[in-house]
Amino acid sequence: MNLVDRAKNILLKPKQEWEIINEETTTTADLYKNYIIYLAAIGPIAAFIGMSIVGVSMPFGDHFVYPSQHVLLLPLYLISLASLAFIFLH
Repeated sequence: MNLVDRAKNILLKPKQEWEIINEETTTTADLYKNYIIYLAAIGPIAAFIGMSIVGVSMPFGDHFVYPSQHVLLLPLYLISLASLAFIFLH
């Protein structure tokens, strides 16, 4: 099952989908390969859009857009993956 179908089923019919998930035998490597590497990218992508395209409102009515926000995308993504690995291994 692909990621979109899994997410849709969890949202629309969670009881049936969690029963299916409970019966699956999945390794940590499979979870990373099929789900986590994609889901962990949501945060950095949202941060990029928020900081470099939308910008940040500053006090007293100023508005600031970070033009070099893309420099932080890879470290943020790698930290997300590393933190999830730490959770899974402990």
